[in-house]
Amino acid sequence: MKKDKKGKKNKFVINLLIVFSFSVAMVFLYLTLMSYLDKKDAEITAAELQSLYHAESATPAATPTATPTESAAVTPSDIPITETPSPAPDPTASPVVIASQGPTISSDFKDLLMINNDVAGWISISGTHIDYPVLLGDDNEFYLKRDIYKKETRAASIFMDYRNNVLNLNKNTILYGHNLEDGTMFSELTKYVDHKVRYDFIKENNIIVFNTIYENMKFEIFSAYVEEVQGFQYLQTSFKTDQDFLDYVDTVTKMSLITTNVKVNADDKILTLSTCNHWFLDSRTVIHARLITD
Repeated sequence: MKKDKKGKKNKFVINLLIVFSFSVAMVFLYLTLMSYLDKKDAEITAAELQSLYHAESATPAATPTATPTESAAVTPSDIPITETPSPAPDPTASPVVIASQGPTISSDFKDLLMINNDVAGWISISGTHIDYPVLLGDDNEFYLKRDIYKKETRAASIFMDYRNNVLNLNKNTILYGHNLEDGTMFSELTKYVDHKVRYDFIKENNIIVFNTIYENMKFEIFSAYVEEVQGFQYLQTSFKTDQDFLDYVDTVTKMSLITTNVKVNADDKILTLSTCNHWFLDSRTVIHARLITD
């Protein structure tokens, strides 16, 4: 009798372990499938956006063509002149206010802005897969989890620090992006700090192209390092004095794992890229680059 009870108990434990193992396996398969589908969806979205942006940026300006009525040459002597006296000014009329024209938005972004008017620009770096739109939200949380369609995704978006001004760049413009295992988004920034490849990689890929919706710009990298979240606070967008800015530049230059000949002056503006780093817990890969104005 005791053996039967013990056998039933052992059988129950074994069955329980089988059910538990099966459940764990199913959860693992589900998560793997969701990760795969999310990755494929992100790849498709990125390809669609790249197609939209690059199709516009590669389109040459339209050249006006003559209409049939324009093709016949008309000389000034052929046009009758009728003199019409100008009306005398009315002293009681209110002055005419001519509205000043606002900043011009590049036509390269017209399709992207139709998708989301939070689009602030586009970033690309040669030698990497970094070729994405840049979003600008009301905080640094929204696009940390959402794509350009404002849909929650694992890849999310490259986005500008909400304190930055896309029309008139701050002294330090900061862009954030995820470091994903599949090598997308800002993952390849780690090449600038990887001791195996960084020395050669920076020589060939030292320029960041960052085009805002108002202006096309290039930045030259001068610093790359890994920093703890609780370490040096590099997320400053503005500085009280020129010396504060130069002190900041001096600090990040000394922290750099690469050496360049790029000199940053007090009147320069810089771009900072930030992404998670897996070297140690709660760390970030940080890249700094100077705006090329020459």
